[in-house]
Amino acid sequence: MLREGKVYLMPQQPVPQKQEWQPIALELRHQMYTDMLEHLTLLPKHQDNLMERGLSEERIARNQYRSMPETERGRRLLAALLRADCPDSAPAMVNGP
Repeated sequence: MLREGKVYLMPQQPVPQKQEWQPIALELRHQMYTDMLEHLTLLPKHQDNLMERGLSEERIARNQYRSMPETERGRRLLAALLRADCPDSAPAMVNGP
């Protein structure tokens, strides 16, 4: 808008404040990741890859390496299983912030 040679800006809507994300408690995160690992296995091709990089079968088992589902359907199923077991205090971990 222009008035008497001066430029006046149009009023703008205030920018909404984003709620700052807070991580959930370490113990709860640990439990949820442990639950996720229980639903997963390590595909033979991924185990072979780890062994080619020098890891022993014992180290692979101790480190609990797993393979994520390769299909969208598999990932959705995993997410649904985790949501079903999810405590109310941690929905962002499986639903996103």
